Amino acid sequence: MRLRCAFLLSTILPALASGVTAPRAQSQPASTSWTVSTVDLSKPSIEAVEFLAARSQATKDAPISIRPAAIAQGKLCSLLKEQAAGLYASPLSVYRACFPDEPLLQAMDFPFLASNWDEARVLLNGAFGAAVADGLKQSGVEVLSFWYGKERVLAADVPITTPSDMKGRKVLTPRTFASASAIDKNGGTPLHLPSGETAQALSKGLAGGADTTLEFFRENLAGVRRTAVISNHSLDPVVLTVASTVWQELPPEQRAYVEAIARQATAAQVERFRAHSAEQKAAIERQGATVSTLSDSDLRSFRTEPLLRASELHAADVFASRPPRTRAAISLQLKGQAKGVYYQVYFATNRKLRDRSFENELGSDLVYGKAEVELEFDELAFRPGELLHDLIRFGAEGKGIVLDWTSMSRSPPPDAVARVPRQMPAKAPMVYVHGFANSLEDALARGAWLGWNAKRPALVFAWPAQGPATRPGYETARESADASAEFLADVLEDLGRRYDTASDVDAVIHSMGGRVMLAALEKLQARQAAGSTVRFRQLVLVAPDVGAAQLQEEWPRLKSFFERKATLYASDHDLALGISKALMNPDEGARAGLAPPVAVLDGIESIFIGPNELSLTGHSYHVANGIIADDLMETLRYGVPAIERRGIIRSTSGGDYFELRRMQAP
Repeated sequence: MRLRCAFLLSTILPALASGVTAPRAQSQPASTSWTVSTVDLSKPSIEAVEFLAARSQATKDAPISIRPAAIAQGKLCSLLKEQAAGLYASPLSVYRACFPDEPLLQAMDFPFLASNWDEARVLLNGAFGAAVADGLKQSGVEVLSFWYGKERVLAADVPITTPSDMKGRKVLTPRTFASASAIDKNGGTPLHLPSGETAQALSKGLAGGADTTLEFFRENLAGVRRTAVISNHSLDPVVLTVASTVWQELPPEQRAYVEAIARQATAAQVERFRAHSAEQKAAIERQGATVSTLSDSDLRSFRTEPLLRASELHAADVFASRPPRTRAAISLQLKGQAKGVYYQVYFATNRKLRDRSFENELGSDLVYGKAEVELEFDELAFRPGELLHDLIRFGAEGKGIVLDWTSMSRSPPPDAVARVPRQMPAKAPMVYVHGFANSLEDALARGAWLGWNAKRPALVFAWPAQGPATRPGYETARESADASAEFLADVLEDLGRRYDTASDVDAVIHSMGGRVMLAALEKLQARQAAGSTVRFRQLVLVAPDVGAAQLQEEWPRLKSFFERKATLYASDHDLALGISKALMNPDEGARAGLAPPVAVLDGIESIFIGPNELSLTGHSYHVANGIIADDLMETLRYGVPAIERRGIIRSTSGGDYFELRRMQAP
């Protein structure tokens, strides 16, 4: 089962799964003015930079105000080497010119890695993007996001769709391994000319074709060569970066803010890229020329033995510092084998184990294990920086969720995962407790999404959230939740005792998972001797399916387990919690995750999500990108209090809680 937006479109009952007091006394940091320096950007990227600047200036109390400035390549290189404050956006090829001695910046310079930029998302989020991010980090530059680069085409008098079309043909190419080798190793002759001379060279018959950008073809070549095939065999993504020294010195609220607007700008860039690409193709057709795309079989045909051998030799140099498993994945991907990105999730479960299968009913033992969850990325997931390399693997695409049966035991995760020193952003484990009617696969996939997005290990407590999605099934699940509390208490106690000092361990619960968590904390409290209570950093309650009265009664006793105030997300259009209140728990009154009213309790920062959630049930917004994810990641990565998170405003209705700003379309 793969991680898809289908989570948000599940039926209402299965989705049933599952304010603040005084603000902090410290003042918010003074706003800083930054420039986003750009070099050689296409129209979609220029518009994304303008969007980023406008978004930073739209909020009067934004901690960093950004303005765009186009500069020369040499100036950008100088600013990066000086570690000057600000953001930088340019094609990867520009960074390669700035840092020519860093081999990992050649990671995208291979032929036919993807037939289009949507396919390239896996590359950017996977082994190739990770290599680029590491190479830039070693050069003193932090990657905030990858954006789509320019589309490349093979322009000719007749379409170049097979290696035989190259034979004896002179083709004008840029000076990249990808372009030159794609021509040379398939029987053609690459010629390197400045782009400004391309049209004249073709008109004089000095070459039979050109490897250029779609935009250049429309503006300069459509009247010279009537056909173009989109090849994208030389990927040159736009990279949004910041100097490492500057990044490390930023306070948490400013780093979190920059990450959030980078996510939003990435969505804007992809949206604008797609629209711009369609406009370019339509304009070319109006000029009487044609643009087509290489089919999968066409792409495979270009991977001839000479080209593969040349690519393998090039890869051996570029990726020499990569781990063996990464090099193996890269080798296969260069040969055209699709690879998926897998995130390793640890889990603990009290589900019954039978014949190498976990059933959705109570077992008698607590079993620990790990699984690999294949990730599917949407436009906002382009943040490869600070990858948890030990938790990422690149394997055959389409496996979904793979349990590691050799890892099953009663032993919790090793200290290398479970005991991580305090740091910013947090890298300690995040405990996730799912809700009602979630299968083991659901729980692992959602935990993987949160872990990947927060860039930290995920430990999923996969209790048997029994169904079916009926009232009797819901009541059975409540009994299962209560019976699972002792097991979760074991997990929390073991994790908490790993730390001698302050811990960055966070707990995230969804829906009925709140019932399991509150009961587990009660049991854990009963176990503790005076003065030996384990402590965690914070608790995040997403759409908790617990009574507001119950939470108000129990939280004063339980908040001592957490260093910071808890965060509670509530909605007024959560259909699942509406059913819970009206049909499943009619005698308990208001649900803590359902407004109105927004639950306001001492020691909890309540966040009303407003109209920023568009799924069918309005219940599973913790596994969807957008402004809610921005706020959630700001909380999980940096522990920034609500009063300092920039996607939040004070309640406009006079309540003692917070509201998310209304989401704006990119």
